[in-house]
Amino acid sequence: TTARQMCEIYTAVGLINRDIVCTLNNSLGGIYLPYGPVVDITSVKDYDGNTVTDFTLKGVAFKQLTEPKYSFLEVEYNAGYATLPQQLKTALLCQVAYLYEHRGDENEGMMSPITKSILKPYRRV
Repeated sequence: TTARQMCEIYTAVGLINRDIVCTLNNSLGGIYLPYGPVVDITSVKDYDGNTVTDFTLKGVAFKQLTEPKYSFLEVEYNAGYATLPQQLKTALLCQVAYLYEHRGDENEGMMSPITKSILKPYRRV
């Protein structure tokens, strides 16, 4: 779990399928939803908690919220991989091995250089 969370934070990609609730500032429009790939949007609410039905998304796996241009939006959605691509699986296993080999070290909790190089093409931040 720790290795997966570290990989997710490093890439801003959801490695497992789960429900996410995020608060976004979309006042300029075009903000990306964190932790894709996005499977399904459950709800979009404004500052007062009213459901917004006239929202516009752009993109295939990693969705961009283009409308409405509100400074406060709460978005509930389902994201992550149902089946993890092999490269991401390899990176996750490398990170597990790295954490095991370096348990108790003063640099505990660091990302493996090999994991970083595998994840670099997937990094969204």
